[in-house]
Amino acid sequence: MPTARLLLPLGRAGFGNYAFNLARELVPALESRGFSVSMGSRFPVDHPGLLHPGSDPGAQRILAALHRPAEAVPDVGLSMNDISGIVSIPARRLVHFTMHEGSRVPEEVARRFAALPAIAMPSAWNVASLAASWRALGLAPGPRTYRWPGGAADGCFAAEPGPSPLRAPVFTFSNVAKFERRKGIHELARAFASLALQRPRAQVRLLAHWHHGWEPAWRRLVRRMLLRCGFDSEGTTPDGLLDRYRHRVARGATVEVVTGMLATEDEVRKLYRASDAAIYPAFAEGWGLPLIESMACGLPVAAGDWSGPSEFLAPGTFLPFAASVERPMTGPFYGDADWGTWREPAVAAIRDAMAALLDWPAERRRDLGAAARAHVAARFTWRRAAHTIADDLAAMDAEA
Repeated sequence: MPTARLLLPLGRAGFGNYAFNLARELVPALESRGFSVSMGSRFPVDHPGLLHPGSDPGAQRILAALHRPAEAVPDVGLSMNDISGIVSIPARRLVHFTMHEGSRVPEEVARRFAALPAIAMPSAWNVASLAASWRALGLAPGPRTYRWPGGAADGCFAAEPGPSPLRAPVFTFSNVAKFERRKGIHELARAFASLALQRPRAQVRLLAHWHHGWEPAWRRLVRRMLLRCGFDSEGTTPDGLLDRYRHRVARGATVEVVTGMLATEDEVRKLYRASDAAIYPAFAEGWGLPLIESMACGLPVAAGDWSGPSEFLAPGTFLPFAASVERPMTGPFYGDADWGTWREPAVAAIRDAMAALLDWPAERRRDLGAAARAHVAARFTWRRAAHTIADDLAAMDAEA
């Protein structure tokens, strides 16, 4: 019986969400191909789906694999970490999964990647930008590279059993993103304020989940940003779930910010189901889980067709922003390294996309959301991703 060793960061966000959703399907997919699977995590295992697995069979399979002793030298292995934490595990065939947001990869990182036995990334855009960096350094063709896009959880495709508790009787835009520069949140807040002033009698709401686990002061920073954009704080709801803000001039415009983590798939789905449209103005993404989830829930989305999300956005499945500016990537995550450029959507373009979605007939919004949902369902489910990866690992084992 061949053996597989998975080293996955089973945490609460980013890679952790990818790893958890993938592992739920990958463990049984590998077992169905005759593999014995063991699993470890370089970081603390604190994903909500594993802390409270309930009757989820996929989570139970992950926990069983986590407690299974690892083979000394498995036949195949998968190590999933960000670029600063690539860890090799003893395996006859090993794939390193990673992602990046820049249009190029700095020389030091590109050379590190070139020395790995095999690499997997979630988008053709990731693969192409890394290959371009290798060519520029004379390192082409580099190791074998796989494209494993991932997908939306089954729960996003499930019908909502009842009205979402986050629903409100006004047109609601949603945005789910960590509160950091490259997510375009400041531009989104300015665009929403501009829309409010443009439509002073409109009843519109922005429902946001901007929780940032690495920045404890994120709620204070959000408050300061919204005050600058013309929104006054109305405090936190009695249940502690939402921080509420209202525009001081256009009183029909409100922002509601979810205060805590979305710990379960049900909570994630309820946020999307409480929305009429979703807006994703990120400058750069290595992947883009909230975008995929919004599409899977049947929401019409406005987004930028660049970086990682370009893997999931096809014509007729989203509303693109009409204008953007390409600028060098900057910020504390990137230091002095040259990660190339990102694309900043113009504030006016974000506002105009929101205005279009607001003005469209409900049927047109439903049609766009349905097209997005069908597109994701056909191509980007975790089960499909897991079977692709399991097939690739089985093929690697057969090559030994």
